[in-house]
Amino acid sequence: MNCNHKIETEMLEFIKFEIKYRVRRPVTYIYFAILFTLAFVATIVGLGAIFGALLEHSGGAQALAKYLLKKGGEQKSRLALLITGFIVSIPVFFD
Repeated sequence: MNCNHKIETEMLEFIKFEIKYRVRRPVTYIYFAILFTLAFVATIVGLGAIFGALLEHSGGAQALAKYLLKKGGEQKSRLALLITGFIVSIPVFFD
């Protein structure tokens, strides 16, 4: 029983130390938040550019636009082109 109490006390001391240490360094959290945000955005933009370029070079963008126009008809042509532009917009931005 005494051994468990000692382990619990040591763990509590360790947790208290970590909390005090981390609270004194808020800049670290800001730095990592910015870093992870930039990494996430770069990943999303990079993958979007790759998939969009594949759609563009394979003719998939035109096929997608024609399919949506055929499905929606003339009345929903604006919505069809909006959806196509949304899907294919990233490689256009990079060109």
